[in-house]
Amino acid sequence: MKLLEKMEQVKTVGEEVKKQGEEYDLLMDQMYQSIQSLKKYWTGDQADYIVFMERVAKEENSMRMVGKIIQEYGQLLEDISENTNILGDSIQMTIGKV
Repeated sequence: MKLLEKMEQVKTVGEEVKKQGEEYDLLMDQMYQSIQSLKKYWTGDQADYIVFMERVAKEENSMRMVGKIIQEYGQLLEDISENTNILGDSIQMTIGKV
């Protein structure tokens, strides 16, 4: 039964990790919205602004991928928990038949 208790903890951690990944995504949305609004405040050379925005765009996919990876890791933990519980149930049924 300790295994089942541990797997419930793993599931809980997985849910928390997924939630953190979703929160990260929201922060990225806010950050990139703020960056997009910089144009109206930009007082420097327009060419510098264009270079800045190109660099931001270049890194955006990588930054957003972090959130997806965090969420996928959380899902993996949940799947491990579920699969281990299924395995435990199967073992219990097999032992009961012996």
